[in-house]
Amino acid sequence: MRFRSLRAAAYALVLGTSLCASAQTCPKPTVSECVDESYRSGACFPNYKSYCESLIDTEWETQVGKLPQVQRLLPDELGGSVAAVGSLAPVQPTTSNFAGLTTQVSGLVSANQILHRKNFQNLSQAEAQHAKALKEWEGNGTLIRSCREYVHEKYLGYSTFEAKAGVHGADFRALLNHAFSNDGIANRTLYGSDQKPLAPIFDGKVKAPKSAYFLFQPGPYPSGQLPYEFKSDAAAKANNPTARSFYAVTDSWHAQMSKQLVKEADDVLDELRVKQRDFEDLLAERQGIWDSYQAVVKQAKNPEVLAKQVAQDLRTADARIEAALIKAEQDGCLDAQAVTRCDWSPRLYKDMVSRVMDQRRQQDLTQCLQLTADDFSDTSFVRNALLLKLPGLKLKDYTLSPSLLAEYLAIYWEYIGGLGEPKDPSTGTTRRGGTYSDGGEFGDRSTFGGALNYGGEWSATWGSRFCDAELRFGGHATASAWVFGAGGEVAHVEGFLETDNNDIHMFILARLGGSEVYRNDTRAPAFLDFQVANPTFVDGTVGEATGTFWIAFIPVTVSGGISANIGVEFRLGGQVSRDCSMDMVGIDLTGSMKPYTGVSGFASVAVGIPGFRAGIRGSVLIARVDVPLRGSAGIYLSSTSELILRLRLSLAIRQRYLDGRISLFGELGPCPFCIRGEVTIVSWSGFGGPEVPIFNESVDVPLTRL
Repeated sequence: MRFRSLRAAAYALVLGTSLCASAQTCPKPTVSECVDESYRSGACFPNYKSYCESLIDTEWETQVGKLPQVQRLLPDELGGSVAAVGSLAPVQPTTSNFAGLTTQVSGLVSANQILHRKNFQNLSQAEAQHAKALKEWEGNGTLIRSCREYVHEKYLGYSTFEAKAGVHGADFRALLNHAFSNDGIANRTLYGSDQKPLAPIFDGKVKAPKSAYFLFQPGPYPSGQLPYEFKSDAAAKANNPTARSFYAVTDSWHAQMSKQLVKEADDVLDELRVKQRDFEDLLAERQGIWDSYQAVVKQAKNPEVLAKQVAQDLRTADARIEAALIKAEQDGCLDAQAVTRCDWSPRLYKDMVSRVMDQRRQQDLTQCLQLTADDFSDTSFVRNALLLKLPGLKLKDYTLSPSLLAEYLAIYWEYIGGLGEPKDPSTGTTRRGGTYSDGGEFGDRSTFGGALNYGGEWSATWGSRFCDAELRFGGHATASAWVFGAGGEVAHVEGFLETDNNDIHMFILARLGGSEVYRNDTRAPAFLDFQVANPTFVDGTVGEATGTFWIAFIPVTVSGGISANIGVEFRLGGQVSRDCSMDMVGIDLTGSMKPYTGVSGFASVAVGIPGFRAGIRGSVLIARVDVPLRGSAGIYLSSTSELILRLRLSLAIRQRYLDGRISLFGELGPCPFCIRGEVTIVSWSGFGGPEVPIFNESVDVPLTRL
């Protein structure tokens, strides 16, 4: 991957076109000339360099002072306190592009919202195609012609609101007000396109913690291993069962909390919510380590070694959790008695709504894709259901409305679940398996953009002879990123575990910028003891470039780059034994594998004179995806002399895209009495969310009775 070289300048480019007349005649320049690249490279500039810097700083101070003031939670670099700062409206996308993620509800949501954020103008080819599809969906009434249309139409009342709410971007207060307006979703029944009522988003039965920090409770450790000792008062306060299930979530509760915290600045509330979401990720990471250990420990040849390695990973995770709790206490988030500014925010409302509705819609989308393969043509089964000759299917065409399609999918799903294992008639080979893959591109390559592809697979095959049986499972993830037009593939991670005759084959590959940086290709005859590793292939800057933004009427060239965190966590092992003379086989594969890729864009520049400093600090999470694959597979001889294929496999996707902002910070006067200012120059609201299950297989297949 190649990037343009980094510029170290802070001011640049074309606010004016005046040039000094000659090397001998150099009148005092204007501010327009001082920031003009041609003037700055000319003969006159050295005579007025100090004057220009002073002139620019004065103009900068004037413009920052005119900005509207808002209350914001400053980053830790500026003290982490709440202060009045200047702010500009977030940048709305004009040339950004979104495409792909066709099997994820988040892809449909983003495709809908980007159209409204761009006011249906300056659309990319993919966005224009989706806009055309929306018109077709609206024009055909309740007819369904794709799985995405099915999900959109089944939840039409919510889909319509959600799409229009895209104009609010990261303004979660505006989204909340929209939700509680006459055109909103709160305190009302929503309907699908066929006027079937939807289940309420909040029914009061779900309990929420007082803040996400109260979700903490010390986790388990392998037997005989020394656990991490939580010594802080913060950890003791957070480990509170009552506060862990504190609020009954309803629309009325959200409205009440909004009124109680009306004196708190929305930006402060939302920033504290972001910190809580990061804490939830820490808890999920810790739980993932433990779940992986539980999946493999019973088959480990050297369980003591495995337990020691896992315990070290858990202690590291717990140390990070306690550090976050200590910071939460400093922020005032661990008061279990009074309502605090950490208990609620407009962003929390958005997160809660999305979590409920995304889960419902993802389940429907996944089921539809699995059972129809997105085929709604004239010859498809879903439009010729009588050909299936199933007792429950009484109609020919089940695409006439979302409710009919839901009925078809439920009946067909039950039927498919009761079928035996399919066989290849020419070879007699039976195969059971599953694959999943998806990808998408988002953002703006001229500033920050990224692309992801990821997925997983598993398979089990056996023929007329049992000793021919083979098992396999694996996962992969690829991330690409662009900053200021420069970039490409950042990282690719893949891995699998399979049997191959009498061998166990484990393969892990990582590629960074197109170059291979890690490979583990191991074949072990009969037995592979558990391989436990968490290699990080890169954690830092992988490329830099430059770009220009207009800040307070002054063009500023900023340095930008891509930082990445790429690796794979795996715990894999197993054994295989075959005796083809007696047509016998024993296979036992167990493990977990989680390729992960995280790509962030950053931009920074700092300039100033005594008494006035200005800088641009910030980051954008371009993309992060985890692909946790966990499972075990085996062929066993039961106590009743029955040969059984046993599968326990799951694949999930955890993803976040385009979270963050880039802001300009300024300090006027000597600190700690200085006046701070902030200007948001790039702002995107991200999407993605908690771990989404893709498949979860638990199968016991009797092969034969001996």
